[in-house]
Amino acid sequence: MLWAMFNAADLFDLTQTEHAVLFEGCQQAWEVLKKIEPYLATAVPRQHPPKRFPGATIGERVIIGEGTLVEPGAMIKGPAIIGKNCHVRHNAYLRENVIIGDGCVVGNASELKNALTPSWATRRTWARASRFPMSSSCPAT
Repeated sequence: MLWAMFNAADLFDLTQTEHAVLFEGCQQAWEVLKKIEPYLATAVPRQHPPKRFPGATIGERVIIGEGTLVEPGAMIKGPAIIGKNCHVRHNAYLRENVIIGDGCVVGNASELKNALTPSWATRRTWARASRFPMSSSCPAT
């Protein structure tokens, strides 16, 4: 079956993320999406005050890793975890329940909600996943 090719370990190197626990018990990569909200509910306390980046809007329940740059105009609503050495470009909109791994770039005018981007994600990682188009034979979760 085509959908069997979407195993998380086949698509991502889970040794490079501190959030690999989210994938435990998942048969397909997309099953992790329903686990993000409860994970962040316990992992992200309210920040007082939240980290400040001039011209960017950062919500209270956002953790931003060391060396990460958030450009003016970006909005991170939260809850969210942004890894170390990331770059959130201008006008990026990170809504609720977002985990961005270390070393990732969130492009300008991007919008993410209920999403997990593994550490050091490359175009190659996403290109591998996109070679297998979704079909109507995919099971509902």
